[in-house]
Amino acid sequence: MYRAVTWQGLREHLDFDDEAALASLASRMQLTVEPWPSYSQGYRVRVAGRDITQELHSPPVNERVSLVAAMSAVRKVLVERQKDIARSGGVVMAGRDIGTVVLPDAEVKVFLLAGAEERARRRHLEFDEKGTPVPYEEVLHNVLERDRIDSTRKDSPLRPAEDAVQVDSTNLSIEEVVLEILRIVREKTGES
Repeated sequence: MYRAVTWQGLREHLDFDDEAALASLASRMQLTVEPWPSYSQGYRVRVAGRDITQELHSPPVNERVSLVAAMSAVRKVLVERQKDIARSGGVVMAGRDIGTVVLPDAEVKVFLLAGAEERARRRHLEFDEKGTPVPYEEVLHNVLERDRIDSTRKDSPLRPAEDAVQVDSTNLSIEEVVLEILRIVREKTGES
């Protein structure tokens, strides 16, 4: 959702230092997030009906998303939207403050970790696969800068919830991560 606000802010040529303008944008945006298993992300994001899922990780969005996510007024709007989505039940949410702010009472919380170099390598591969190559050094810089901003922001800093299970995916395949998360869910919920 923060990426969608950033994407729309870029389209509207907003000043990314103007918190009020970005919060207003977040409030008025026609933003929907829908399950979509055939997408690599597992969901589809639409703004005013337009599917922008594939544009959410573009370099311009990557460069500004942490600035937008650090704005308390924007966070207030989007946290409420996320809570509304969760009220429908049966959701899996991913985000840097889901377990600590959005859903502090979630039944299962997993905090995924991976080294910055590995996350940059993965993102770099995604760009290459989409036909929009970005130098690895630039991707790594963006990952490190986002971590710095998100970890030091005043409102909802990046940190694991006290009751989250941490999973380091640095040396795991996607399949291994899924199996580990399923194991955690079964353990926490008593399902087999």
